[in-house]
Amino acid sequence: MNLFVKMIKEKIFYLLLRLRSMSGKRFVIQTRDVSKKLFENAVRGNLIDFYRDEILERKRFSYPPFKKLIKITREGGQNEVKKDMEFLREKLAAYDPIIFPAFVARSKGKERVHALLKIEPERWPDTKLVLALRSLPPSFLVDVEPEMIL
Repeated sequence: MNLFVKMIKEKIFYLLLRLRSMSGKRFVIQTRDVSKKLFENAVRGNLIDFYRDEILERKRFSYPPFKKLIKITREGGQNEVKKDMEFLREKLAAYDPIIFPAFVARSKGKERVHALLKIEPERWPDTKLVLALRSLPPSFLVDVEPEMIL
């Protein structure tokens, strides 16, 4: 499960709670997947169980607050992006970067690819990593604790 899915679940839960608070006596959710605890928790206004489930999943998948996320983005021509991301993979191999295409991988004829680093919070800031990130060419966009990873 990726962080995008986690964030969407939180947004859906928030929206459902808002709708629940605005509804009169009845609050009904129509869904194809009734097995999701998210809907049960929203209907009941059960924040505690939603939080407990979310925090367990975040720990299981190494998401914040259990890991510090760093997203590195490269946008440009397909060949140069591919070459630069291979360079980045080698340069940051000790940090096991996860390289993946952006949600919108092509825009205005340009390719967009991300690398994601998951760092132990107590190791941040890691001096070696900070120096490596600062040494990257300006064509790389570095975002520590990104709002979104897509």
